[in-house]
Amino acid sequence: MPITAEHNDHNILIVRFDGKCPIEDINTLFLKTVFPLCHAIQPKTMHILYDITKLDWTFTEFVDYLTSVRQRREQNVVPENIAQYFLGSSQWADILRDWLNKQYQAQMEVFTDLESALNHIKTMS
Repeated sequence: MPITAEHNDHNILIVRFDGKCPIEDINTLFLKTVFPLCHAIQPKTMHILYDITKLDWTFTEFVDYLTSVRQRREQNVVPENIAQYFLGSSQWADILRDWLNKQYQAQMEVFTDLESALNHIKTMS
């Protein structure tokens, strides 16, 4: 499967993108897995780490993803108790981080390895 989610005991959810990730699969994962987990632990913060080290998107797929993010935000289905981070880097991740920051004041840190990311997140929990 091109996108998976792994939850651990520290309120850390690792969302892994692998290759081509259809927007429908991403939306399904968020609506059926990610957001219910976030709501279940409120008021605690869910730390979501997006592993994009194997993500492979075209420009069109990236724009479709931005549209889906905007729709979820406008429909008010995005929980407020989330902190988001990136593992890996790509031109799309950099543009997405800038866009989310400008649109929603969402600050996201980027990590180059999983161990550093998890250690940082655990200090924030």
